[in-house]
Amino acid sequence: MVAFDSALHGFCASTGLALDRLAWQQAQLPVAIGGLGLRSAVDLADVAYIGSRVMVLDRCHALWTPAAWEGSAAATASLLLAVHVLAWKTAAGTDDICRLHACAADSADTVLNLVPSRILNTNLSKDDFLTCVGGRLGVDICIGGGACRFCGLAIDVKGRHPQSCMAGGDAVALHNSLRDLLHGYCARAQLRPQAEAPGLLDARRRPTDIFLRGATGLLPALPDGSRPAGPSALALDVAIINALGASHWDDTLRGAHDAVTAYAQRKRDHLGTASSCQQAGILYLPLVWDI
Repeated sequence: MVAFDSALHGFCASTGLALDRLAWQQAQLPVAIGGLGLRSAVDLADVAYIGSRVMVLDRCHALWTPAAWEGSAAATASLLLAVHVLAWKTAAGTDDICRLHACAADSADTVLNLVPSRILNTNLSKDDFLTCVGGRLGVDICIGGGACRFCGLAIDVKGRHPQSCMAGGDAVALHNSLRDLLHGYCARAQLRPQAEAPGLLDARRRPTDIFLRGATGLLPALPDGSRPAGPSALALDVAIINALGASHWDDTLRGAHDAVTAYAQRKRDHLGTASSCQQAGILYLPLVWDI
């Protein structure tokens, strides 16, 4: 088991990432809560033993009826994981905990679970993989100090500004790609979507990326024969945020999903967008993605 754990450290040599003790401990956490799943055999030895006892319990009963089980593999595994996470958080700083929250959000591990395929465009390059893993573990992935060519602000060594800058670049391109993808799906469903519809509230405001007029037409009548009540149109507003960005960091520190929830509410409250849409018979729905 010790030899297996030592072999795991080959991950650092193969990727070239310089992981300190805290980053390596995070890498040993499950992927679902922000780690990389490089679990220690030594740490899991007790759980593996208990699990083997559970697997052979029925056979033990067949050989000797009084055979009894005095523990729970699931409970022990959960307890050991909780101890590992608590030990990590005790040694971690607030920025490390904030990063772990961001990596533990729903679907945050999707990129690590992709099946490599050039045909489906899910084949990550080495640089893409190292950027993803390095950002997840909090190591330096950029040469800091330079100025962003879109907004002029300084680029940090963690690579957070490039993922947050809305003056141009990947965040804007991703927003537009998601908008166009949703528009395409709505068009295929014959919902007659309108992209960037002007004049919904006034001549200057465009509170929606995709506008679906007569959205309740999908349900022309309720079972009792009455017409469905509520808004007659739907406004979908696509938003891309970086949970570790300067304007969302405090929310992410509170919890894994707080940044997305808070930003969606911020968009509803901005200039009274949600209430103004409601008065106009439009349901305003912000769709927030975290990168």
